[in-house]
Amino acid sequence: MFRIAICDDCHEVCHDIEKILLKYQSISQLKLDIEVFYSGKELQKALQSAFEFDLIYLDIEMDDLNGLDLSKEIRERYSDFQTEIVFISGTTQYDRLLFDVQPLHFIPKPIEEKLVIRDLDLALRRRKGDYRKFTFKIRQKTVCLNLNDILYFESSNRQLTVYTTSNQYTYYGTLKDVLVQLPKCFCKIHNSYIINMHQVEAFRRTDVTMTNGTHLPIGDNYKRAYLEHQKREILGETD
Repeated sequence: MFRIAICDDCHEVCHDIEKILLKYQSISQLKLDIEVFYSGKELQKALQSAFEFDLIYLDIEMDDLNGLDLSKEIRERYSDFQTEIVFISGTTQYDRLLFDVQPLHFIPKPIEEKLVIRDLDLALRRRKGDYRKFTFKIRQKTVCLNLNDILYFESSNRQLTVYTTSNQYTYYGTLKDVLVQLPKCFCKIHNSYIINMHQVEAFRRTDVTMTNGTHLPIGDNYKRAYLEHQKREILGETD
């Protein structure tokens, strides 16, 4: 069962998204458990009661508790970096602010069916862990990693170290060769680092903090590219 929350103070928007999901469930025979909330406070109360969701479609602009503040609470107070959050809004002016809470994507209003389904499919693939794999060899042993679990790659003295959520691996290779094998959610931010944008906890002008607490510098030559990558990631232009 894949649990989904829809939270928007506009009843029509909630109805539209729920209708799209129910239609898709019928066609695809997926098992979805869908809960609808008409305010940020309602969803907050559910989360405080230990409700857990795999995916949340969350309106940014709500009067009682806006989506940005609620998403920060999900990430910081509950230390929840697994729940996928898709932001909904009538404006794109929030793109830089949203990145700190690692949204899956951003859907503009009015709601388009294909975007709702796109993000459901992506969340399902990421949750199942089959979104894509990264393989490499250490001596004669082949290592296969789930890309979602990779935090970053570090290059030093012709060796690469792959840091994951639970381990690290070192082998001979170059960042140049690695980058061509990776999806667009990975970004080179320094001569020595490639990061998984989905594993960034906080962004500052000169560095990023990964979800394991590691601080990595952003090289001067990579800042513009990183900001552009960041914006495309939030607006759903990469995968």
